[in-house]
Amino acid sequence: MLTFPADTPHDVFVLGAGFSKALSNAMPLTDELGDAVLPLIRKRSRLPLPRRFRRGQFESWLSRLSEDQPDLDEVENLANRLLFQLASEALAAVITDRVLAAREEVSASESIRDLLGAMHIRRATAITFNQDTLMEIAATSGRYFSWTGRTPQSALPEITWWDVLNGQPQRPPTEYDAWPPLAPTFHLLKLHGSIHWYWQPGDASGATVASWSPQGIRSPDPISPEEIAAISRWLPGRVPLIVPPASGKSTFYRVPLLAQLWQDARKALLAAGVRVSLLGYSIPVTDQVTSGMLKESLGGRRDVTVDVVNPRPRPVSKNLRALGVPGHQIHEVTTVDAFIAEYLDRSAAELVDAFRGFTGEPDESRLLVGSGLDGSLKVEGIVVTGDEIELVLQPDEPPFTGTNVSRADGPALATLVDLLQAVGTGSPRRIVAVGRSGQRHIVVGSTELVSATGAGNGYWQVLLTTRSPGRQLN
Repeated sequence: MLTFPADTPHDVFVLGAGFSKALSNAMPLTDELGDAVLPLIRKRSRLPLPRRFRRGQFESWLSRLSEDQPDLDEVENLANRLLFQLASEALAAVITDRVLAAREEVSASESIRDLLGAMHIRRATAITFNQDTLMEIAATSGRYFSWTGRTPQSALPEITWWDVLNGQPQRPPTEYDAWPPLAPTFHLLKLHGSIHWYWQPGDASGATVASWSPQGIRSPDPISPEEIAAISRWLPGRVPLIVPPASGKSTFYRVPLLAQLWQDARKALLAAGVRVSLLGYSIPVTDQVTSGMLKESLGGRRDVTVDVVNPRPRPVSKNLRALGVPGHQIHEVTTVDAFIAEYLDRSAAELVDAFRGFTGEPDESRLLVGSGLDGSLKVEGIVVTGDEIELVLQPDEPPFTGTNVSRADGPALATLVDLLQAVGTGSPRRIVAVGRSGQRHIVVGSTELVSATGAGNGYWQVLLTTRSPGRQLN
């Protein structure tokens, strides 16, 4: 049987504020966020503030506040530190409100579910400079499962926000903290902190850094007084860990967790044959640390492809060329939805190529299609039409019963041998299954499963889709 992808992941996503905006109009762009923060600061301080922000000024303003400046005296630097803490708390409050407003839209988005589903199957790395928790919410609501291969089982681990963050940073030992071992999925690296991460300001040791369950995961309601009290009890004296695009000498980058996340990001970017997709990230000149990492990781390499996903891609492409990425290695896409469609097609074609180059011993393993056992369906037939291999699914109820034998009144179940034969017929570029509601599900990965129940030898070649065709609610 074929497991794909099987080697080191090569998909790296870099997410900026434009990506969150594309998920929901409720999410602000950078300067819009700054304008929303100012009134909250004014309620708690009479220190002078800008009237509004334009052309990336909010990030520049935060960066200057976050560190002592040599041209200011001690009193002025202390005032800046106060403003930065007030800005961080206000920023976390504004983003939390916007996340709750966007939560339902993001959770219901089929395109985002497909994107994260493919990222999960392909074990991608997502580098984000956004402090919101939309990715955690989308990952938890998407119902993605970890297939563990040749292990008898009746259920699969369901992916949570904790898996996506790779269990970082640590969580306080609350009474509801009984979490199972981490399940493999895509890795989200939050290089600028998060609204649900907390720390004691200035703690370069990182000992006080901890996370809390993101708002919007369990409930669409604002945080309750009881939970506020719990945060104060378990994380006393700590404030949201919000990292500005400051210089590389900033105290923030001496925090071990943040330093490790940046090193993980660089390692992902340096992978051979990497494909980097910039989604709503414009490479602002104020973020010199990131620009330096991108230049050293991607500049001058021939084995790199960069997708620029932006309504106005040309300025971003120009910035990339200035960092040493050749123009012919840059691919421009103007919408997130168009990029997702390309990503699924590209993943599907790579899978077909993997089956075409299959060198194992073909066997009679039956085919199972889906993202998890509860919505998976068996394959009764395979039809090659043009550049597609269409899978005819068995209309069982429930979708997966554990047995790999055919129905007495139906056609024989399709096998891996049948699929390999179809791949060798013509020049198909994708495998597609049609769900009960008529939706088309592109197969973007494969794995194996051994079932301990049912008749037959229990061996399945699983064809992975981002959503299971057997679920009534896709």
